[in-house]
Amino acid sequence: NPITVIGGNARRMQKRVGAESELYNICESIVEESRRLERLVVDIGIYIEMIQREPKYSVVSLQSVISGALSRLSMKDSRAARVEVMLDPAFPDVQGDYDDLETMFFYLLENSFEALRPDNPYVRITSRMQNLASYFVQVEIFNTGSTPRPEDIEHLYAPFFSSKPMGTGFGLPIARLAARKNLASLALFPMPGEGTRCLIELPLPG
Repeated sequence: NPITVIGGNARRMQKRVGAESELYNICESIVEESRRLERLVVDIGIYIEMIQREPKYSVVSLQSVISGALSRLSMKDSRAARVEVMLDPAFPDVQGDYDDLETMFFYLLENSFEALRPDNPYVRITSRMQNLASYFVQVEIFNTGSTPRPEDIEHLYAPFFSSKPMGTGFGLPIARLAARKNLASLALFPMPGEGTRCLIELPLPG
């Protein structure tokens, strides 16, 4: 992997020049960007695979798919956060492709964790029926912390666009692609001073 080689050489250069050298910080920026490129390559691969793979619809437990996404995230992100999951027991299941839905929740939750305020790292996941005549269950992911600018929201769904310095620009595009493939929808709603709400509507079984 040439990206790994670039990062490794920059690390070796840092050891040679020492932390006092001006070159040390230049090498550090190369290391950070090589890590971002590695994440970018992984995300592009997931995006392409999701485009090419046909979904396999089945009855999916919401609790199971959210737990799976949180478990994946805990292995990747060591930041401590208070996470509350409060799902409506009357509607425990949705219809969709399990792998697609787990990937969708993984990227949405990763996005939430990255935006958290250090003094109040809190994520809440809830579900409810919007109305009894609906064939969809609504899942809300709320996080405290920084909110996207209203003028950036639609751009966030475009590949390579990111409002974060070290973002890959593929988290939300992957999540929206997964939602659309599974007859679902998602939308972001900034709440200045409080955080951000992400609303996902998923079809009920049958």
